[in-house]
Amino acid sequence: MSTDTKTWACKDGRKMKIRDMDDNHLLNAYRMMVEKGFIGKETLYFYLNCTPPSGDMAQYAFDQELDQVLSAPCHPAVDWLEDEIKRRKLTAKTPRSYEP
Repeated sequence: MSTDTKTWACKDGRKMKIRDMDDNHLLNAYRMMVEKGFIGKETLYFYLNCTPPSGDMAQYAFDQELDQVLSAPCHPAVDWLEDEIKRRKLTAKTPRSYEP
C-alpha cells in the first residue's frame, strides 16, 4: 500500500494522509499508539519468526517478552507511522523509548 493512501483519524474526526502530517503530529501519534500498548505487524512477525535464545535466563526473558507481544493489540497504523518517521529521518528527534 502506498503512503498516499494511509490515513490517520484525528481526535476531532478529521482524516488526513500520514504523509501530510507535520513532524510533531506524526511523532505524537506514534507515541500515543505505543503508550496505549499497540504494536505493528512487523513486530509481531519478528517475534513469531525469530530463533529463541539459548540459555535458561535468556529463554525465560524471551518468553516473558513474547507473552507481552502476543497479548498486545496489533494495529497497522503503528507500522505506517514508523515507516513515515524513518522516511523523514526523524528518529534523531524521537526519544529513545519511542524510536521505531
